[in-house]
Amino acid sequence: MGKIHTHYDNLKVARTADAVVIKAAYKALAQKYHPDRNPGDPEAERIMKLINKAYEVLFDPVRRSEYDRWIDEQERRAEQNSRYSSFDHTSQYHTANDTTSKGDKDRRNDEYVSSDDIRTSSEMVNPKPIERDYFSVRGRMRRRTYAICYLSTMVAAIWIGQAILVSLSMVGVELAGVGLFFVGVITTLPLVVSQYFVIKRLHDCNHSGWWSLIPLLPIVLLFLPPSKGANRFGVDPRDPNDKPSHTVYEEDYSLLCIAIIALIIQMFVISSNTSVIDYSTSSMDSLSTVPTIKSDEVEHGWDETTAEAVMIAEQTATAAQMAAEQAANAARIAAEQVSSEAQINADYAAAEAEYHAAVAEINAVWDALHPNFRNQIRNEQKTINQRRERKCIDYANTNSNRVDIAKTMRYRCEIPQLKERTDYLRAQLHTVALEVKPLPWTGETNQPDLYGDTYLQIKTNRHYHHLIKIIDANNHREVAWYFVRRGDIINLNLPIGEYIVKYAYGNAWFGYDNLFGDDTMYAQVDEILDFYSYQSYELDLMRQVNGNLRTSIIDKSQF
Repeated sequence: MGKIHTHYDNLKVARTADAVVIKAAYKALAQKYHPDRNPGDPEAERIMKLINKAYEVLFDPVRRSEYDRWIDEQERRAEQNSRYSSFDHTSQYHTANDTTSKGDKDRRNDEYVSSDDIRTSSEMVNPKPIERDYFSVRGRMRRRTYAICYLSTMVAAIWIGQAILVSLSMVGVELAGVGLFFVGVITTLPLVVSQYFVIKRLHDCNHSGWWSLIPLLPIVLLFLPPSKGANRFGVDPRDPNDKPSHTVYEEDYSLLCIAIIALIIQMFVISSNTSVIDYSTSSMDSLSTVPTIKSDEVEHGWDETTAEAVMIAEQTATAAQMAAEQAANAARIAAEQVSSEAQINADYAAAEAEYHAAVAEINAVWDALHPNFRNQIRNEQKTINQRRERKCIDYANTNSNRVDIAKTMRYRCEIPQLKERTDYLRAQLHTVALEVKPLPWTGETNQPDLYGDTYLQIKTNRHYHHLIKIIDANNHREVAWYFVRRGDIINLNLPIGEYIVKYAYGNAWFGYDNLFGDDTMYAQVDEILDFYSYQSYELDLMRQVNGNLRTSIIDKSQF
């Protein structure tokens, strides 16, 4: 076993050396091989790089601990491989055992070897991997992998074999030649695959593949412990660091022989089963076609000629009966087709009539709507009509290729939707659409001459227009109202007194009688505002976190 060359060797310290010793060794070697002291010397530069790398790894406690574990692992692997091979196992930090150039010999004398030199020497020492035969099953398999693969392939083999035998039984075909070989291969292949897993598992337990012929052995292999480390069939699959090397492992060609034997047996079994099936079938056919002659008929002069004439007569009668049945079936199918076509035409006519009636009804209701409301929802109605027609046409074309049936399905699809829309429009017959009017300017009021010594500022949010009412808190009479557009601010000067602030808000303006239409919302400031001489308030009519002014939603009648 070759000695492992490590960073400790590069710094010329022991593996137990502490950080102080490592640092001192590094300084001493750095002074000796520093490029400034060895100008133009490539060997000194190379050694200095190795010294720096070794110092970086060994002076760091974490990296040094990982490196020590790596050294232990390499030594253990080298010891294991030495049992099965006469060559030394090399790695990134191994010293090459064979050298071919003068430069390599000089580097061995200085005891500094780089990773590039190691890879080169490793390629020269290790021979080229041996070519393996295609039918070789050399290798090993974990117990868990074996259990999953073997059980699944056995289930597949049983299922495929039974399916083929049942199919052959139903068809009644006798296999021979290429057909028999092909079916045999199909039924045998899953068995061979499962046998392959058995042999791999046997190799893992250091046994030859011929042991697989022992009955119930595949079940025993689920519990049999594997061999430790590499054996004569390959490396240990449980050891991720155990790499395949140049070692020549034992070959096992038992799988090929077992596969050929299994194929021959399977072909014999399939051939025997199909022969029995065909024989039984032919016997039943002969019994059903050949008339039987009773003993008393033979006594009265029945011979072979008479029996043949009777058989021909019966066959003629049977053929006539079959022809009559076929003619009756053809007549029945023709009658059903005629009846079906008549039913299709009747359904189409009924659906078309019902559809046109629904269209006429919705048009009548549409004409009865108020003109303003009809103009308001005209675009909406066009969109609804287009969506309904497109949806029903796609539905009909998807479910039928015949034009008349497709039209019937389209009508049946549109009729319920037309009736539903008609009911909605009928409920809007008395609805009068409001006319949108120009939006007033901020500050428009019914009391332009109102003035006082108090100051009130009102800010509105940017989502709604507002109509603000100032109410006298003592007699509940309206003092004034003001219009404020969304996001604007209005400044008011009111007389001294106590006031209640109410406001309505919305988007579209329909005049002072209808305000913002059906979408108008009403609210009131909960606090009564007391105004004295030169007193001021600022109201922000928008939601704020931790605001000090509360408002309440009120009804239209309270506004």
